[in-house]
Amino acid sequence: MKELAADVASAEEHAEFLADACSRLQENNSSLKDYIATLDAEAAHEAMHGGFLGLGCNDKKLIAVTCSRTKAQLERTAAKYRELYDLSLRDDVISETGGDFGKLLKYALAPPDLYFADMIDWATEGMGCSELALIELFVTQSHAEMAAGKEKWEAMHDSSLIDHLDEELTSEYKHLQALIFKLLKGGRDEGTEVDEEKAAVQVEALHTECSKSFMFADFKEQVAIEIIGGNNVAQNMLVAKLYEEAHDKSLKEALTRSPKAKLVKALQALLLPPTHFIASRIKAACESWGTDEKMLVRLLAGLDGAKMAGVAQAFQDKYGKPLANALKEEISGDFGRAAVAWVRA
Repeated sequence: MKELAADVASAEEHAEFLADACSRLQENNSSLKDYIATLDAEAAHEAMHGGFLGLGCNDKKLIAVTCSRTKAQLERTAAKYRELYDLSLRDDVISETGGDFGKLLKYALAPPDLYFADMIDWATEGMGCSELALIELFVTQSHAEMAAGKEKWEAMHDSSLIDHLDEELTSEYKHLQALIFKLLKGGRDEGTEVDEEKAAVQVEALHTECSKSFMFADFKEQVAIEIIGGNNVAQNMLVAKLYEEAHDKSLKEALTRSPKAKLVKALQALLLPPTHFIASRIKAACESWGTDEKMLVRLLAGLDGAKMAGVAQAFQDKYGKPLANALKEEISGDFGRAAVAWVRA
């Protein structure tokens, strides 16, 4: 009993020591983060305002203190920048940089909710609407991210996002609109469990539509929207696997029976993990005639943390080449340096 009591007392002492050590580490970590944010804010200000001479913008220095940081670090830097200079870091970056380089920095500096709002504006500004940009956004965001982004966009515009998208996605894209609204309203399962019996039923429901004759029967897009738009990723991957096994055709190909090409692209995207879909879009941007740098800007700027790591790994696994190396081969100058630094952050 004495030995047990001694062990308990020792454990309590160790627990106290460990709790105190953890508390001190947290304090030191917070102080270190604040210190780094101060240094980055000062360096960014000097880079954009030319230091003592006040001439031009030192792009390399600006890249070093922005593109080599995570979004969480950039938020701390932006707050410190405001505290030190009473200026917006993002506004200064927009003012002092340009082209695809400036746009990458602008969107990289946006927290997730603002990034979502920015991408809505990107997709719908000017004449027409970029349905592909909307697809890239909505199929790769969680419901929580979309809800926060919706709230941000509506606060910025004093308008309803649903109404805005309804105006932009004309009757030609009513089925794509239905899918996007389903995702925006949280109609997609975000779990990881799969149901094989349900998948078998879903396979046959999809096959009924995908095997219809072009001449005599209409493809019911709503069936595919409800199934693929409602399933979690794992369930959709199982459905795709079972479809191919049962009908000797990939579900990706079978869905092209629908004449709604943009809807088909969105449904095909939902058959993949978001990181794999983003990796495939980056690859497509790099293979475009002359490289689609605008697509690279919007895809890369939204990546951070686990999603960034997941996309980089998916790209490596799919194409046998590090993402940073692929970008180096396709883009150069300040934009190239910024993009490579960003994916390595």
